[in-house]
Amino acid sequence: MVRMVSQTWLTIVLASVLLIASSAGILWWQGQQILDNYTSIREQKDVLEKLNARTWGVRYQEDNQERFLVLPEGVKADMNWTFDNGRKNGIRLMQK
Repeated sequence: MVRMVSQTWLTIVLASVLLIASSAGILWWQGQQILDNYTSIREQKDVLEKLNARTWGVRYQEDNQERFLVLPEGVKADMNWTFDNGRKNGIRLMQK
């Protein structure tokens, strides 16, 4: 009887240790995946900031009817510009 009880407790302890170890392994792996994704997102944000600095905040938007250049706040639009060999091409300027 004592032997059977000790075997049951040993089985319970080993199953618990195995469950805890596998859970810890899964949590470690997920943490590494989150860290890799965070690093990738941070790099992408840095690249985006550098690109925005090069374009001075000007963005291009297009819908199914027209195309727009969206200027950052505080920038005044010069409407005497041309595109495509001197022809205006339906691109309008708009303030943010």
